[in-house]
Amino acid sequence: MVDGKSPTENQDKVVRPAVFQPVITVCNIPFEIIEPALWKRALHLRGKDKEGARQYALQLFPHAHHLLKRKADRQRAEAALIGYVGIYHLMLAKPQPDLVPTPASDTAEGAAP
Repeated sequence: MVDGKSPTENQDKVVRPAVFQPVITVCNIPFEIIEPALWKRALHLRGKDKEGARQYALQLFPHAHHLLKRKADRQRAEAALIGYVGIYHLMLAKPQPDLVPTPASDTAEGAAP
């Protein structure tokens, strides 16, 4: 509930892609909707575990701890993860979910021989 109203009463506050997609297209900005199943699968997150997503975001973005430290910051963490997957999704021309780096693979690649 937002502002004490039920979700159906708040429908007018929801921004749908159809509203801003034409403007983004006219400006030649790359745009693609990334479904929850795609970004969660890419990061090996299961189901609706919002706390797991927040913990994962803390691992990926330790410098943003002050922004993700509360359990109430779950939506902010999910937004960061969607952006993270989206960057790789657009930059690598729609990679397979296995190609998105995870914190474990990032540290393994940067390790000294």
